[in-house]
Amino acid sequence: MIIFLKNKNLFVWTGTLFLFVFLLSPVALFAQGATDYVPLSPIPGVFDCETVDADTGHCITGGVTSPESYIKNWVQLGIGLAAVFAVIMIVVGGVQYVMSSAFDSKSDAKKRIWAAIGGLILALGAWLILFTINPDLLNIRLPKNLGSGTVQKTFSPFLDGEGSGGASTPALRNPLTDAGCVTDTCVIARNEEAGEQYECQKRSGGSTEFDAVSIKANGTEEPLNNASSGSGLTAQECVDLIRKGEACGNAGECTYEDWSYAYDFQADIANQIGTASEPLQELLSCMGTALPAGVGQISSISHKTIASGDNSFETCTTTGTCEHSAGSCHFGGSTASQCFGSSYAVDFGDGENKDSIVSAATSCADSSPQDLFIFHASHVHVSLGEENECGCK
Repeated sequence: MIIFLKNKNLFVWTGTLFLFVFLLSPVALFAQGATDYVPLSPIPGVFDCETVDADTGHCITGGVTSPESYIKNWVQLGIGLAAVFAVIMIVVGGVQYVMSSAFDSKSDAKKRIWAAIGGLILALGAWLILFTINPDLLNIRLPKNLGSGTVQKTFSPFLDGEGSGGASTPALRNPLTDAGCVTDTCVIARNEEAGEQYECQKRSGGSTEFDAVSIKANGTEEPLNNASSGSGLTAQECVDLIRKGEACGNAGECTYEDWSYAYDFQADIANQIGTASEPLQELLSCMGTALPAGVGQISSISHKTIASGDNSFETCTTTGTCEHSAGSCHFGGSTASQCFGSSYAVDFGDGENKDSIVSAATSCADSSPQDLFIFHASHVHVSLGEENECGCK
């Protein structure tokens, strides 16, 4: 043991390696999706979860649910410890200076005191310099996996084509054309476990009606609606029958061909589909698979006047007159933001389903709830502004 302590280099490198493994092992757990890890001895400011989801065991409010938050807490804790150790070393140096009569010992005491002060200045100065240059330099960002699912990357906005609904009910629309499918057969979803594919097939003879059909693994077709009754389905009814019926009625069973098939839309909101950014599309695609049937009524993506061409993103984000505040993530932040020009936020109008929405979004976005949600009386606001460095929420 004495030999080990005398070899300062060996002691320092061994200690550094141990500290590195100790600090980053929870980050490895986060990367594997084990975000409900809780240490035996709580760390101040880390894993202090306020609300835990009863079904998943994941932290909903408070605590740390991402490696970025974990590292950020350790940085803050490290600066605090540096201050504490600096004070201790100054006290030790002061005692050494007072108690020693030899000149060399007093000189060593002064060096100890100034070294402690210098270390504290270095720790605080590094943080202060970065914060002064740009506060975003202190925001740790790691690559995120927003989940798998087929995502259509390019959209063209369509106006509701079959009438409109009330303010709190889904609009009667054509979800197939909204998603860009204008052929007579549109794939809606797939159930990989069952080996089935679900389609909306337009009836022949110029009909505007559809049949919901299940395509089995062996290629046989089975109608999901009563095709022999004579009356077919509207596009909305066909998608709803697949999404809310036995085909995909249970959360997690189906992967949707287009993320918009997984949701209801309030009146005049479906025409905003084309204004969603790619990260928001990926989030909604993942959430659509995780949400229970009938949950997820989208009440805003950007604004209806942007989708219709009557307003621009610049006008809305500058004036704040398009329902959302100026610089909102619904517009991609301010005009100076790297996200400007498409929406990085979505509002869900079915606030009564808040728990399911929060659980799905948290599992898909892999981001801390504090950065992800704003809860209003009428809706749940989900934003990717923080993790995409948009400068908005």
